[in-house]
Amino acid sequence: MEKRSDNDGKLIVMDLDDTLFIRSSLTKFLFWLSNQIYKVGFIFEKLNKTSFNLLNRYEKRIILTSRADNWMNEATLSQLRRYKVPFDSIIMCPRASLYREWKKKMIKEISKKDVLTWVDNDRLEIMKCE
Repeated sequence: MEKRSDNDGKLIVMDLDDTLFIRSSLTKFLFWLSNQIYKVGFIFEKLNKTSFNLLNRYEKRIILTSRADNWMNEATLSQLRRYKVPFDSIIMCPRASLYREWKKKMIKEISKKDVLTWVDNDRLEIMKCE
């Protein structure tokens, strides 16, 4: 265990995935596999014809989905093409940026009460927030 120095604060906030726990090759493969299985599930989804017909009655069509834009984009577009769903644009959840913003917000809230050290693999640095 590392010795605590005088420069260390009393509070540390540490990211869990890929910081406190490092993903093994097997973990990464299983995560990838579960995502592939999730995407395959789209094949078995049925088109809601009532919604599809309603969509066809409008001039401009925007599809909004909570599917993550960073890894669901191609599977989602493929599904829409397969059913010939007309749309002008698609808005997907910016999951990665939402996570980053959420972490920043939490750190800001916690640091209002205490001086802290924040360790996060996304930044590969230790931050002192005051």
